[in-house]
Amino acid sequence: MNRIIYLIIILIIPLKLFSQTADIMVEYSIVNDTAFNANLKVKRTGNTSWAFGSSSFVINFNHNGLTNPRIVRRGYWDNTVNSQYTPIYSSLYGTSAVSLEIDYFGPNGGGAVLPDTFTSIGVLQFHISNTTLYHNLTWNIGYSAIFDDYRVERTNNINFLNPVNHILDINGKINKIPIDNEIYQNYPNPFNSSTKINFVLVKSSDVELKIFDFSGREIKRYYFKNLNPAYHEFNIDFNGYSSGIYILFFKSNYFSKSLKMILVK
Repeated sequence: MNRIIYLIIILIIPLKLFSQTADIMVEYSIVNDTAFNANLKVKRTGNTSWAFGSSSFVINFNHNGLTNPRIVRRGYWDNTVNSQYTPIYSSLYGTSAVSLEIDYFGPNGGGAVLPDTFTSIGVLQFHISNTTLYHNLTWNIGYSAIFDDYRVERTNNINFLNPVNHILDINGKINKIPIDNEIYQNYPNPFNSSTKINFVLVKSSDVELKIFDFSGREIKRYYFKNLNPAYHEFNIDFNGYSSGIYILFFKSNYFSKSLKMILVK
């Protein structure tokens, strides 16, 4: 008797409750030496057509290497495609997670159907604040909530595909001459024993690095002759030096700059 009741329940429940499935991925790219894009894309899996309702797509990012996320392109579930959606917008979750938000206010079943090939939900752009760190893009499944256009949650039916966790290495990603001279804050900072300096030259130049302790005493000096226009990285060893604040003075033929570095042992 119990088996018969169970079979009746299964037959009553519409098959589509189990078949609204999709893959969601993040496609990333470095735009230039200061910008990084994350393109959130989706495709329907299975044979059942369905559409997004109001949904939140949340990704984690490394806020030490990427900052100031903003929308630079809205995708398929925006009011430019279907007037029953509002413009896609973004929200921050603390300092290290950001979302793309879809708002649907149309009638049941009136949404824009998911294609069976990867299609953009929208593109978030980040400022690259440190080129030597990993981007750490991962889906935040705890905050993501995917609904269909019947206002039924489908989050558990979604396959969240995390991207490969690459370092934000602009040296390896950009094959062009830099557009501006710059020296970046040392990393890590504070540091223990050693730290890295990254700087950019737009023209060939001599470069001098001087390091002073907080009393103003020069403790190290480095000189490089006729460096090429490129992104350069230099490691500085502080073994044998005491904890404290140190000042790095950078000078090239075209610009100079000072940075404060903190040694903690």
